[in-house]
Amino acid sequence: MPEAIAESTDVEAQTEAVARSYFGAAGAHDVEAMIDHWVPSGAGRFSGDRELTVPDGYRREFGQIFAAFPDFDFQVTDLYVSGEQATVRWRARGTFSGSSFDGIEPNGARVDVEGVEEG
Repeated sequence: MPEAIAESTDVEAQTEAVARSYFGAAGAHDVEAMIDHWVPSGAGRFSGDRELTVPDGYRREFGQIFAAFPDFDFQVTDLYVSGEQATVRWRARGTFSGSSFDGIEPNGARVDVEGVEEG
């Protein structure tokens, strides 16, 4: 195999491992492990909704999500890697049976959300 192809494959394998590790931490409700994947003061965006700054914004937002949806299940449904870039399609499901979320009291409703992350 030519050296450039081998290097590309190694980089893509590392990129995939990082993406799977991050989303695995989300699935495990491990906010601190999620934060460890970000540079200090990094920012994530929920398009059209809000921007979260690492680490405090992530602790607050995901802590609230995981507390409100105790059975929160997070799955990677598709992963595309090119060099150091990854696009992840995901699906999250849970029951709003824990604590309040954004001032709304839990009502037992089931949620099923899909999204795409690029980075």
